[in-house]
Amino acid sequence: MTDASAPPRTAAESTSRGEHRVVQLVLRAGLVIASSLMAAGVTVHLVSGQAQAPGVPLFSIFAERDPGALLTALGVVVLGMTPMVRVIALLAIWTRERDWKFAAVALAVVVVLVIAVVLGKG
Repeated sequence: MTDASAPPRTAAESTSRGEHRVVQLVLRAGLVIASSLMAAGVTVHLVSGQAQAPGVPLFSIFAERDPGALLTALGVVVLGMTPMVRVIALLAIWTRERDWKFAAVALAVVVVLVIAVVLGKG
């Protein structure tokens, strides 16, 4: 068992920890960006005099004329894409580390997610 707070013993361990911190940063940044967009969207919507929270038109997002709904929808899209970006980052890390089993699993997850997005209707 290794102590996560112990200093790395090898250059590979140091690189791996740094890369995995990038993955943590991706998740945190995705959450902060998504939350900020959704909060801004709801705020804009309410300030414009509408009492109800906007619907989220994900598939017509760029045709949306209401800025509050657009910001809210973008926040939902960013929040939904954050785990996929994480899996892609892990795929890159595991490929670089030549950890082929984990890389294969990550690639399979990415393929399934892409198929779901392409074939999905909401």
